[in-house]
Amino acid sequence: MKYLILYLLLLGLPFSAFPVDSLRLAQLHYALPQKGLAYVGHFQDFITQGDSITGVIFRVDSLIMEIRTIQDSLRYTPLRHGEKVLALPSTSFPLDSVKAYTKNTAPIITLKGNDIGSLYDFFWVPFTYAQYDDMRLNAYPITGQHLNYYETVIDSVLIQITIDPRDDGPQFFTPSLPHGIREGVEYKYQYALGDAIPLRSCLITPISIDEDKLNLSYLSQPLTHSTIKAPAELWDSVTFPEGKDYLLLEFFGTWCNPCREGILALKDYVDHHYVNFGIVTVSCEFSRDFTEAKDFFASHSISWPVIYETIDTSLSSLFKIQTYPRYILISPNGDILIDTNNLDEIFNQTQSPY
Repeated sequence: MKYLILYLLLLGLPFSAFPVDSLRLAQLHYALPQKGLAYVGHFQDFITQGDSITGVIFRVDSLIMEIRTIQDSLRYTPLRHGEKVLALPSTSFPLDSVKAYTKNTAPIITLKGNDIGSLYDFFWVPFTYAQYDDMRLNAYPITGQHLNYYETVIDSVLIQITIDPRDDGPQFFTPSLPHGIREGVEYKYQYALGDAIPLRSCLITPISIDEDKLNLSYLSQPLTHSTIKAPAELWDSVTFPEGKDYLLLEFFGTWCNPCREGILALKDYVDHHYVNFGIVTVSCEFSRDFTEAKDFFASHSISWPVIYETIDTSLSSLFKIQTYPRYILISPNGDILIDTNNLDEIFNQTQSPY
């Protein structure tokens, strides 16, 4: 299981309200790298009571949390992970204790990924920023500047960075790493400051960009792989192919030109190579009239099993399919090994000989 370390650094807050002087905390700006401070998150909203600000709501990666002052304590409550509303207990600490915490004495609170619907476990640590010294903080030069973006290479991975005033801060892209799930690691199309970005051997969290000095600061930790199980309901419709090492679940639509191209490339590969995976295609259509789909498979001599369903129902809903085509490689014990739009990744993983 990967670990996304979320450090919630707190300034000295009063018992009854968040003072104006703490606005930089509420806005959750980035501490200066030379002081060894870590990233906190993105400000979402204030919590008010009368004329007083009594708390803030903020986002780190896809987790929304609340900090609220309750008499002489600070109460932390996870609210949502993505679109999922969380019903988890709050954690409270005496304000004086929080102000005295250091990195060696602060408690580490864990939010298990399974409890919040995340691939990651989340950790957060309450203590005052003045006591913090994190040796995982890195400063790295931005090595390329183009008309519309910057770029640099970390862990042998090209990272492109766009800074557009219309966006909520800088946006990060890893074009050489196709998005999807591979070996329990989720690779996204786009990331923001504070997001966990998986590379080849490490997981980085960018925390600030100095455009004047062309410098990127980020936190880094080793990238670990885990297993994600295919939903148990899959096996109500699909049987693992006998004598094969993998099951390839292909989500397809006759309305999707890349799907048509992909399935013909897949058939050509199967016709000319020994393959150690069995295939099941899920044909996702806009109506329950599957005549066009059935004619397509018959005209191209597709011999493997095909399941017909309307889009966003049954298996496509179960796997939350948003883009097509989609290829999901599953092991005999039900682990999702690859979840991708790139068919070449399937060929490379299965290592079928030419």
